[in-house]
Amino acid sequence: MLNSPHTAYSSGAVRDHSNGYRKMKTFFLVLFYAISVTLLGCGFDPEKPFENLTYRKTTEKSGATSYIFEGDVKPLLSLSSDGSTTNIVEINAVLKFLNLPEISRNVPDKGYVTKSRIYRGEYHWEDYPLGKLILRRTRDRKNGDLIWKVTIKHK
Repeated sequence: MLNSPHTAYSSGAVRDHSNGYRKMKTFFLVLFYAISVTLLGCGFDPEKPFENLTYRKTTEKSGATSYIFEGDVKPLLSLSSDGSTTNIVEINAVLKFLNLPEISRNVPDKGYVTKSRIYRGEYHWEDYPLGKLILRRTRDRKNGDLIWKVTIKHK
């Protein structure tokens, strides 16, 4: 009982402290992440967010058009705890940089919705003006969630 996250009372009741511990641990991890991103930088200069950004435009075998971000600097992607996109402004800035129409709403991670690992890290906009817009993310230890590929499956 020495290393147990439970407290036993003389009445026989047992109190579980592990949930509070997890919340505190999560809080400190988020705090550490926020401080490290602030101090180390995120690869983006807010004044010139796309200055060092390079991409390659390619046509897939299916006929879809993809924009693949290359190099160490990729656009940031803000996500909520359930994996949904949270900042349309960031995504629209990237789409504008690629000379593409903007989006008007957030979407959840397709892998989260379908409970499928195949679609993990993909965000689908079915009602996009040019066809189906698919945004794919990657996770970087230093910078967090980043956009690595934007695909448009034409109508």
